[in-house]
Amino acid sequence: MKTFFNPVSKFINQLFNEKSKEQIKREVFLLTLSRTTSADTNIRHVELEKTQELLKKYLGQEYSESQVRVAAMSRRFEKEPLHRFVARASKALTEEDRLQLAFGMMDIMKSDGRVGNLERKHYDRMIESLKLTPSSLMENAA
Repeated sequence: MKTFFNPVSKFINQLFNEKSKEQIKREVFLLTLSRTTSADTNIRHVELEKTQELLKKYLGQEYSESQVRVAAMSRRFEKEPLHRFVARASKALTEEDRLQLAFGMMDIMKSDGRVGNLERKHYDRMIESLKLTPSSLMENAA
């Protein structure tokens, strides 16, 4: 059955073929960590600050608060849900990258002092998309 999403999916696959692993890593980190700030539909300043800190730490690049907000609300997710994008992109990431994303998302969600149900659902879906298991997270927890 042919749908509207088939051409979009082919286009996205083509982009993956043309991008380097480093470009994919940057995009995945920016989109995933930024989107985590809005997982509970309420972006707090402390979450934005934590995201900026983590992006600087993991990518070595500074992003403004407005860049993080724009990435969090990106229209890209209208074409393909974040978890599907991350599932495909995770093939280009190392296990260390995927673990950094998992623990980074956790840090962002906890930064405002509470973790709500929507954030939990987002986290669970993203961990699955990153092809991580609870035992691998437990093994690598500090």
